[in-house]
Formats: sequence, C-alpha cells, structure tokens
Amino acid sequence: MDCFQVVDPLGIAGGLAVLWKRDLNVSFIRSSNFFIEVGITDADTGFVWRLINLYASTNDGHRRDQWRELVEYRQRDDADWVIWGDFNDLLWDDEKVGGRRREEWSLRAFRNFVADLGAVDLGYSGYPFTWVNRRYGSGLIKERLDRVLVSPGWRVKYDRGFVQHLFSVGSDHAALLLDTNPPRNFGLRSFRFDSRWTSDPESMEVVKKSWQNPVQGSKMFEVFSKVRGCRQELRKWSKAKNFNARRKINEVHQKLIDIGEERRHGWDGEVRELEKELGRLWEQEERFWRQKYRATWMVEGDRNTSFFHAKVAQRRRRNTISGVQDHHGEWKTDETEVANEFVNYFQNLFHSEGIANLSEVVGFIESRITDNMNAALTKNFSVGEIKQALFDIDPTKAPGADGMTAGFYQHYWDVVGEDVVKAVQQFFLTGHILKSLNHTQLVLIPKVKTPVQGDWADLCDPTV
Repeated sequence: MDCFQVVDPLGIAGGLAVLWKRDLNVSFIRSSNFFIEVGITDADTGFVWRLINLYASTNDGHRRDQWRELVEYRQRDDADWVIWGDFNDLLWDDEKVGGRRREEWSLRAFRNFVADLGAVDLGYSGYPFTWVNRRYGSGLIKERLDRVLVSPGWRVKYDRGFVQHLFSVGSDHAALLLDTNPPRNFGLRSFRFDSRWTSDPESMEVVKKSWQNPVQGSKMFEVFSKVRGCRQELRKWSKAKNFNARRKINEVHQKLIDIGEERRHGWDGEVRELEKELGRLWEQEERFWRQKYRATWMVEGDRNTSFFHAKVAQRRRRNTISGVQDHHGEWKTDETEVANEFVNYFQNLFHSEGIANLSEVVGFIESRITDNMNAALTKNFSVGEIKQALFDIDPTKAPGADGMTAGFYQHYWDVVGEDVVKAVQQFFLTGHILKSLNHTQLVLIPKVKTPVQGDWADLCDPTV
C-alpha cells in the first residue's frame, strides 16, 4: 500500500504531496487541484478526524472560489478536521512587514472564509512570519501565509495541541509542525477559588470553622492569615469531595445505560434520581468552564460546556508564551531565558531617574479642593460602601496572589464581612498596608496579535 498522495503541478505552479509513515492509520479520501484530504485515526483514543493539506492560489479571484468550494464541502460532512498549509492570504494587517500595506477590505474574503467554517486558528510559537521574499533593505517583505485552522470539536479533543514555525533550508517558506500531544509541564499549580464550591453547603461550614481560628495581630494581618487558613482547608476539603464533574457525569451516564438495558423492578424512580443528579453535575461542569473562560456576557443555565471548553483552550493557547525576541533580535525559547527577558524589560521600564525641584512645579498649580470637599473625600468609608464596592466585582474575576476571587468574599460575606470591613477601614485610617496584602501579579497584555519584542503592556492585579 502506498504511503503518499500526489497532485501534479500545472507547469511550474502548484503541486502537492502528502507522505506518511507506513505504521500510521492514514487513509486517502479526496484531492483537488489545491488540496489533498486524508483521514487519520488516533491510535491511542480511536478518534477519527480529517487532515486537509492545502495550497491556495495566489490569484485573488481563484482563491475566493477555492474558499467557497471548501466551505460547501465541509458543510456536507460533520467530521472534525484540520486545514493547514499555504493559504496565500492574511487575516490581519500586522501579519505583514514591508511592501505595500494591505487595505482592510482586502482581508475580508479570508476572514469570511474562516468565520463560515467556524474555524479556530491554532496560532503558533516561534518566528511570526512563514514566508520571506529573500530581498534586502527596503525591498524585504515578510508575511504569515501559512497557518493551521481546526474545527472547534478537534480543538476540544486536542486542547493542548500547538503549532511551531520551523526554519527551512532552501525554501522561502517556514515549515509548520503540528503537535497534537505535547509533553505536559507539571509545574506547581497555583490555588484558584472554584465557584462550584459555593453550591455545596459543606463549604460554608469549612470556611466558618477555619475563620473562627483566633489570630493575633492587626486587623489586616488577621484577615490575611484567616484567608490563608481558608485556602488550605478548602483545598483539602475539595480534594476529599472530588469535584471532577466530568468523571461523575460519565459514571452516572453509564448507570442510566445499565438500568435501561436491565429494566429491573423499580427502575423508573432510580432513573429520575440519576437524571436529577446528572443535571446538577452538568450545571457544575458548566460553572467550572464558565469561570475559566471568564465570559461576563454569559448567564448561568446556558448549556454551553463544549463552547466554554473550546474557548478556554483557545485562550490558553493565546496566553502561552513559548518564546520572545531579545533586544539583540535573537529568539529565546528556554523558559528561564524568557523569564529573564521579561524581568529585565520591566526593570528598565520602571527604573526611576529621580525627581528634582518638584516644589517649583507644584507651586504654580492653583488649589481647587476646598476644605469641605477635602473633608468629604477623606471621611471614613461606611460598611455599606465597602460591601457595595466588593459586590460590584464579577464573582469569577479579580483573583489575587492568594487565588481568592471576589466570589469568595461575596458568598461567605456573613462569615468574613465584618473583619474585611475593619481591615479596609484600618488602611484608610492609618495609610499603612500589610506588605503581604500588597503582593501583586503582573499580567502581560499583548498590544498586537503576535507580540515579539516590547509588544505588551502589563496589568497589575492586586490581591485586595
């Protein structure tokens, strides 16, 4: 049996070849003048998906016809798929450097093609551009013409899959490497308050018992210590409770299948109880993925678990930093080197050169705040104002360095509220804050879709 498939070129243009190892479960399905499709069966899971190897036309009109053909073809088949190769087009204007700038309207056809497919762009790690015209100076042009698009179902199945741009010798294109099962990085996992815990009445007792432990020190130190104690107790409690909703869903579903096959006496009452349990587990899983996706425009009760899962995988891929270019233009992929590059960048950015003659500048600024206004601005915050400020935060947002979201303080307010209010009032009264409460997390926000060097802003996420 041949382990390759070929589409002959037209003159010196086009041409495709797909080759695979003999021991892989790959089967030829279809080919055209611009793609070859094969079926792949995952030897570990049995999952079957389609791989479409594509070389799109350089002619805009022909390429639009190819987009229409692919969309119509995929709409007739419900199998999950990957489309990769040379698309000869761009999604965003920052995917090109040099030459004539692409107008917004010229990107519309390819964007519509991706949207009509419902495709997820897997992104990449490595150098941002996959094609270069091999010229120098002002004539140099670099573009990201090659990419990997996948169906949402494929993305859910291979949620850690990622793409690398590899340097190719003798070609003006970079090679693409798609890794469906990269090695896991089992680093230390930080604590995150799980919103599913609030649906279990036992969690209230765990928090109440932990919060009652006496602590000596200032009110801020007391709150900090009690939150730390709650975190430890909730971690132990959740581990014992096993909040793995997916595993429980599969167990309950299998029980329903077994009962349905046996039709034993009294099965209808047992089925109703299992169905009720299944509904509760679905709600838990949805809440878990909703928190991880952090979508504020979704409401609880929407059955969108697969949607959330795909979005979380996409967000995780987008937030993964696989490499960075240093100030010498060299690409760093080692984890330690990448971390050092960020540290050096922000240390230089926030380095102070000192302030001189500030009084001379301030002396020319006219005072606009009256004594009455100042008294109103500096008066103590009331219990209601502090509570309102906290409850205005989305419950799944703003986890500090301790991993506690606003939802923790909101749900257990009757237990923790009094101490939290006193700690906040103490800060505004004294102007001093506990150093451990002032720990922050620097979150890097990319300014562009493909940050390389200095293309990020930082967002300071305080604990309280």
